[in-house]
Amino acid sequence: MAATAQTKRAPKTAPAKATKRKPPTPPAFPPLLVTVNDAAHLLCVSRDQVYRLINTGMLPSLKIGRYRRISVRALETYVNGPTLAAE
Repeated sequence: MAATAQTKRAPKTAPAKATKRKPPTPPAFPPLLVTVNDAAHLLCVSRDQVYRLINTGMLPSLKIGRYRRISVRALETYVNGPTLAAE
């Protein structure tokens, strides 16, 4: 009679569960600065138009390194128009 060799089998493991990614949490406070693209989106204008507003001085901006940023307050001021202090 031939001797039967017992082979060791690897223990069965449960199939890997698909992990669900959580959506990114919004920041605790709104941003102070936005990009030119974000500003264009918020104002419903083109990116070129935002750069025109910056170059004419109608929309103040900051240069941080090589990046141009616009404050949310500057956008609000532009949208609301100049305030008349002496009425």
